[in-house]
Amino acid sequence: MNIGKYEVSTPTFIFGAILLALLIAVPSLLMSRMGAIRESMRTDAILNAESIGAEALPDGIAACREMIAADPKKIAARLHLGCLLAVSKNYEDARKEFDAVQDWANATAEEKSLALVGAASSICLAGGTDGKPKNLAEAERTLQKAIEFKETPDALAAMALVQSWKADGKSSELDALVKKALAAEPAPTAALLAELYKLNGTILARKQKPYDAANAYGSVKAITPKNTAMDDSARLTTLAGLTEPSLSSATRREMIAKIMKEIDKFGSARNEALLAIGAAWHLLKGDPDYYDKGNAFDKALETFKLVIAMNARDARAYRCQAALLEERIDSFVADVSIPISGLKGESVPQSAWEILCKRPLNPNAQSQPITTPIAEADQVKVKAIYGLLRDENYIWENLLNQQGLDKSDRRNALLRQISCSRRRVLATPYFKTLRRDESLNLIPDPEDTEILKRAATSGTELSVLDESGRGAYTLGLVQIERGEFAAARNAFADAIKRGYKSEELTKLFAQLNQKPRLVSAGPSVTERQFGNAPLIRASFESPLGLSALKLVKVSLNGKDIPATASGSEILYLPRATEIGGGEQKIRFTASDASGAPIEFPEFSYSVDKDPPTWNVAPNPNDGPVKPDVVFDISAADPSGMNWQTLTMSIVAVKTDAAAPLNVVLIRDGRYTHGVLSAKIKSGERIERSPFKLAPISPLLPGDYKMSIEVSDQAGNKLKDEKKFGVK
Repeated sequence: MNIGKYEVSTPTFIFGAILLALLIAVPSLLMSRMGAIRESMRTDAILNAESIGAEALPDGIAACREMIAADPKKIAARLHLGCLLAVSKNYEDARKEFDAVQDWANATAEEKSLALVGAASSICLAGGTDGKPKNLAEAERTLQKAIEFKETPDALAAMALVQSWKADGKSSELDALVKKALAAEPAPTAALLAELYKLNGTILARKQKPYDAANAYGSVKAITPKNTAMDDSARLTTLAGLTEPSLSSATRREMIAKIMKEIDKFGSARNEALLAIGAAWHLLKGDPDYYDKGNAFDKALETFKLVIAMNARDARAYRCQAALLEERIDSFVADVSIPISGLKGESVPQSAWEILCKRPLNPNAQSQPITTPIAEADQVKVKAIYGLLRDENYIWENLLNQQGLDKSDRRNALLRQISCSRRRVLATPYFKTLRRDESLNLIPDPEDTEILKRAATSGTELSVLDESGRGAYTLGLVQIERGEFAAARNAFADAIKRGYKSEELTKLFAQLNQKPRLVSAGPSVTERQFGNAPLIRASFESPLGLSALKLVKVSLNGKDIPATASGSEILYLPRATEIGGGEQKIRFTASDASGAPIEFPEFSYSVDKDPPTWNVAPNPNDGPVKPDVVFDISAADPSGMNWQTLTMSIVAVKTDAAAPLNVVLIRDGRYTHGVLSAKIKSGERIERSPFKLAPISPLLPGDYKMSIEVSDQAGNKLKDEKKFGVK
């Protein structure tokens, strides 16, 4: 059965049995059925070899050979000799003795069948390692021939045992063989019968018949009382009944309570029993009160904690605990009314931090708290998810603290711990209040900053343990969420070097590997000016942020200046005394995260330190003008004119008038009087050059002067006058 993504299996014995038992069973069967051995001395030597073992084997083998030399037709002696040679692990000679029986005309079908069983056993055991037989196909053909001679219990049992070792063996065919062997006449010997009951028990356990399997293991115990392993096997098989899907909730609870009372009787299998009980509690998840405090969900967690208390390095219990919490997280995610990407562990196109950072801002509201607007009920659920992720993170940390942990278990724990950390950070903006600093940058939650820092530490260890590159890729994702883009790029490069491949990795690495580029630089005539010393600035676009722009330098007219980095911009405000008027040359130089130089084009701007220039038509220097003259005035400046500062007047220097003339015709860029002949309207704004200037009424003959005050966009002020005559 599965708890979440993890499999929890109730242990049963390996499908199969040890074939050496056959070699012990064959001579015992011969001695009980065949009265062919009469010589008392030689018979005692053979029996001693079969009962005592290694010390008496040489004498037993010698006795058999003497009997065969005296009478080559003694088939029983050859069978005994084959068995003793096999017990001494001389499988090749044992097989020769067994094969020789087939060639004797006086051998019965039963004797030939028994000899072929011995030959098949020798074939399997020759070259076998770790208790696992070899040459199964050849052994199976030999046993099939034995069955064709006679379906003895030994031949049927041997065939069942050999087929149990085959990876592609069909349980239905195996079951039929075992049943046929158990029902054969005469009955199999005790040793062979015990092996058959073991095999029968495993078949029944696989068929989800735990009680019948337990009875089969009980039969083994009855045949071999000293076999204590059968007690554990019977109990463990009974545990399989706990996880049968057809059980009602009430029956399952009763069985759990009964087994818990006898938990100490499981001995060395106590942990296995507790794992099965925890799995059984989990199967009650369909009950309406499953998640209620102190009910099945909590009971399952407590049971797995008991396993950890007994064996803190049993990774299965940690995985089961985590799987329970993951299912609970999934149930909360399903209940939240808005989708929150990433909480179930899937990849996220952009984090909640990015979403918040991209939200339009009111510059006048930077002191206001920022939260992701979701319903209060959803906030409660997301907060619960956050708590579950914190608990799961603690589970993995506890496992990682164990000494001698298997490499694969440690790698899996690190991966799961990092996943918990990343998802906790994703949940933060949905139930915590966040703020921005004076520059409107989002202030990370302090707890989240620490969580991601620990995740990066785990990611570093994971990248070392995981040779496939997946660990390095995971570390890169964490570094992106920390804002450490240069470190993320290095981690992704390591993952690629180790051979890890994924579409997302290729995409992210390509983005992070782009060279920083200069987006814009200033000043320009459209930007705000600061007197005669405009702000020098450059905006950079880099996926690695300013951390990738090492040794950024700015030079003004070939001289290095102390620029300041602010966000993605380099800024410098020169003093007015540092620069003169005219063209100013600026160059930015830098190196990227790898130390490679980055070339940026040089640009220049002009500093305007001179006031505007102006001209008058008709030119006063060309002679006197008419009394009703209309002047065309032109004013210009490279930085542009500030027409709102324009003031002009005409003043009489020497005339025949009784009173002096001093009239302001333009003030703050507007005409003060209307002049019909010049089509000038009072209050009309002056916005371009040239513009008209005319007296309110015809001037009397004499000498006059016109004066002008106006500034350019750089703040340079023109204050001048021109004399003219009237005739």
